[in-house]
Formats: sequence, C-alpha cells, structure tokens
Amino acid sequence: MDLELKEGETVSWEKGKGIRVLETPGHAKGALSFLFEKEGVLFSGDAIPSVGAVPVYIDPRTSIKSIQKLQKLSGVKYLLSSWHDPITGGQISTAMEEGIRYIERIDKIVGELSKTMLSETSSEEFSLRALEKLGIKVPKVPPIVRTSFESHRKK
Repeated sequence: MDLELKEGETVSWEKGKGIRVLETPGHAKGALSFLFEKEGVLFSGDAIPSVGAVPVYIDPRTSIKSIQKLQKLSGVKYLLSSWHDPITGGQISTAMEEGIRYIERIDKIVGELSKTMLSETSSEEFSLRALEKLGIKVPKVPPIVRTSFESHRKK
C-alpha cells in the first residue's frame, strides 16, 4: 500500500498508536520527520546535521528552517537522528542549535573560499578545501557533499 504523507497528518496503526508527519526539507526536497507525540519521540532522519560530519543537504537555508521548526515542538523527550546517537532531555535543543551553527559555519567557509579561489576551480577541489577548513580529510568528495557546498555558493 502506498501512502502520500503530508505535513501534520497522523498515521495510525491501532487505537492510540500514531505518528505525526512533519515536512523537513533541506536534506532533500521531500524529507520528512516523524513525531510519536504520546511517547515524546522525534525521528528527525537527516534533518539535523552533526558537527564534524560531512555536510549532506541540498539547501542550507531550508535545512535551517526545518531545524527551527523542530525546535518549536513541545514534549520531545527523545531525538533519534541519522547523524547522532539517541539524544535525550536538554541535549536535544543543544544538538539542534549546534546543527544550525554548523550549517552557518559552512556557509561562512564557502563564502570565504569563494572570494579567494578562482571561479574555474573544480567542485571537487573547492569541496576538498572546504572540508579541510572543517577539519575533515577525505581522499575523494562524494557527489552529495559537493552538492552541499555548491548549494551554499548558489544562494
């Protein structure tokens, strides 16, 4: 059975058991997060980046807006994210704020590099330099990571 999930809908499978659908684009256009309201469990998927990890999103501004949307949820006791170990209590807001600051830091790095590197510089070389500034060393930059850096340059 295929289901088209939309913002605010609740998907139920038995009486009293359901999850609320939250549209959280940024990582990808149709990205979703899910909230088990009764239990206070938020599945954020890829919405909240982890500081020090390679950036993986298609739109930094939309990513920040999605994290800010998640910050406004009440009753969240547990955060289950693709990039973090399970997070509880006050550490949830910390992880979300750190995710926003990380995207902003990447934006600043990309802006600085764009001023100093030639426009003919390949996306691979540009991304390697940006990763280096973030303290991340990789032999080759995955295409989605190059897309993340390019999304900052296009804004």
